[in-house]
Amino acid sequence: MGSSMRWFSQTLLLVAFSSTLFVVTGCRKPPKPDAKVEAFIDQLTREHDFLESLDEVIELGPSESRWAVILTRMETWPHAPLSDAALRHIDRALKKAGWEDEHRKVPARWRALDDPVQREELWQVARHLDVQQDVFSLKKLDHTRHLEHITFISLDGPTSMAAFVDALQNNHLPNHAHLRASSVKLEALSPLFSAELKTARDQIETLILWDNQIGPPLAKKLVAAGEWPNLKRLDLGSNNLRGEGLAAIAVLAAPKLETLQLDWNAIAPEDVTSLVEGIKRWPRLKRLMLSHNTLDSASVASLMQDAPLTQLEVLTLANNPLDDAAVAAIAASPQMAGLKKLVLARAGITKVGCTHFEQATFAGLEHLDIGHNATGPDCANSLAKSPFMPKLAALIAPENQWNSEAISHLTRAGFFPTIHVLNLANNNLTGKDCERIAAHPVWGDLTALSLQKNPVGDACAEALAVMPAKLERLLLAHSEMTDFGVLALAKSEKMKELTKLDVGWNALTHVSAEAITLASFARQLEVLSLEGNTVGDEGLTALLKERKLPALWSLELGWTGLQDDSTKVIAEASWLSQLGWLDLQGNGFARVGVERVQQAEHLSAPIRKEFTSRYLHVFQNSGEE
Repeated sequence: MGSSMRWFSQTLLLVAFSSTLFVVTGCRKPPKPDAKVEAFIDQLTREHDFLESLDEVIELGPSESRWAVILTRMETWPHAPLSDAALRHIDRALKKAGWEDEHRKVPARWRALDDPVQREELWQVARHLDVQQDVFSLKKLDHTRHLEHITFISLDGPTSMAAFVDALQNNHLPNHAHLRASSVKLEALSPLFSAELKTARDQIETLILWDNQIGPPLAKKLVAAGEWPNLKRLDLGSNNLRGEGLAAIAVLAAPKLETLQLDWNAIAPEDVTSLVEGIKRWPRLKRLMLSHNTLDSASVASLMQDAPLTQLEVLTLANNPLDDAAVAAIAASPQMAGLKKLVLARAGITKVGCTHFEQATFAGLEHLDIGHNATGPDCANSLAKSPFMPKLAALIAPENQWNSEAISHLTRAGFFPTIHVLNLANNNLTGKDCERIAAHPVWGDLTALSLQKNPVGDACAEALAVMPAKLERLLLAHSEMTDFGVLALAKSEKMKELTKLDVGWNALTHVSAEAITLASFARQLEVLSLEGNTVGDEGLTALLKERKLPALWSLELGWTGLQDDSTKVIAEASWLSQLGWLDLQGNGFARVGVERVQQAEHLSAPIRKEFTSRYLHVFQNSGEE
C-alpha cells in the first residue's frame, strides 16, 4: 500500500511542479484550470485507489482464490486500460508478497481465442500458462502477441508436450524460464533435449518432471543434453531414479542449481555416494528433498560428513526408515548452521532423538516438522531448550504422543515467541490444553492452527474465539465440537482474517452452515470443510443459495446427508464456477440428482469428472454404464 501511495504522490508532485513552473515562467496570473490536467489527476486518483484495493489482496499472500479475485477486479476495472506504471506497481507488489510466477496462472477463459479477453494489458500480469491436456494451439496464441511475459508453462501428457516442442522449434515462443511436465513418456520429452533446442533450453531456470516414472533413461537424457547453465530448480520426484539413475544425475552440469527434488525415487543407502558426488558439482545447493525413499541413519550421517552442504537451507527426509542417530548427525553437523527448514516426519524419532535438538548447530531454524513420531511430551521440553526456540515460526508435530505436559512446556512464559504455524493434531489434547494455547500471551502472530483429532470440544472453539491472534487457517475436524463451537467462532471478530476452516466430522447441523455464511470471516473464506456432519439439504441451501462466500475456492460436503433437493441448488448456483474443488461423495443422490450435477456446466470439468467417478454405482445399480 505504501508503494502505491509513493507512486501516486510522486506523480502528482510532478504534475504540480510542471504547472507551477508554467505559472512562474510564462504568466503573471495563474492559468485557468486545464481540463486535460484535471482529467489526468482524476485518472491517477482512481487508479491509486484501485491499486490500494488490489494491494490488500496481494499482501495476504499467494492462493488460487486470491489470484482469481485479483484478475476479476482487473477485468472489471471500468477505466481500462491500466497504465504501464500501474502494471509495474502490481508486478512489484506481487513479487514483494512472495507471489512466484508459478502462482500467477493465466485463466482458461483468457485462452479462448475465438473470443479473447479484450484487456490485452492484463496479459502482462499473468505469468503461468497451464496447458495440461487441452487441445490448444500455442502457435495461435503467439500470433496474438500475448506470450511475451509468460515465464512458467505446465504441461500434462504427450499432446501438450508435443505442442510445446513444436512451438519452440518454430520460434513461436519466447525464451521461457520455467517448465513443468508430468505424465509424459521419454519419446515425448526427447526433443526437448535435442541440439536444435539448446538455445531455448539454456534459458530454463526451473525444470519439473514429476511423476513420469521414466527411470535411469531420463537421467541419462538430461546429462547427455549438455550443460544447463541457468537451471536453478530440478524436480525429478517419482521417477524411479535409484541406483543407475542417481549415478547419472550426479554428473549433471548445472552450476547454478539451488533446489533438487528427489522424493519418491526409492533411493537406497548405497546411492548416497552418487548423491555426494553430485552435490560437489552444485555449490549453490540450498534445498534438498529426499522424502519417501529408503535411506537409513548411517547414510544420512555420510551425507552430513562427506557432502559440501554449507549453503543448505531446506532438508526434507520424511518417510525414510531412520532413527534417533539421524537426528544426532544432522543436529551436530557444522554444515547445517544455515538450515531454516527441517522435515523429519515419520522418521522413527523418539524422545532420545529430540534431546539432540538441544545442542543443534542451526540456531536460525524457522520450520520443524517432526510429525508422526513417537517422541512423547519430553520432546516438547527439548525443543523449548533448543537454540532455535526463539526463531521457530512453524512447529509441525501431529501424532507425537504429546499431552498436557507437552503443552505446559510449549506455553511457558516467553517461549516460542515467533510461532506462526502450529500443528498438534492427533495428540489426545483436551479443551483445557486448547485454552492454555489460546491464552499464551506471545502467540499474537499465530496464523495457522491445527488441533484436529483431539477431543477438545466446544471449550476450544470458545477459547480460540477470544484469542488475540490473526488466525487465517483453523483445523478442528474430529474434535467433538457441536454447533455451539461454530457459533462462537462465527461471532468472533478475532476470526475475521480466517481463509480456511475445517470442522469436518463433528456433531454439526444446518445451524453451523448458516452461521458460517453470516460469520465475520465469510467474505474472506477460501477453503471450507463440513465433511461428515449432518448438514443436510437445509444446510446446503443456506451455504449456496446466495453468494455469501465470495472468495470460496474449495468446499467439502462429503457424507453430509445431502439428497436430490441439494442438487437443484447446486445446478442453479452459477457462482460455483469459481470453485476449484467440490467434494460431494458419500451422499444419498439418486440418478436424477447425479445427472443434474453432471449437467451443471458452471462446475469445472475436473469437478464433474471426479463427481461422476464417485457415483458410477448409481448407474450400475440401474443397469446402465
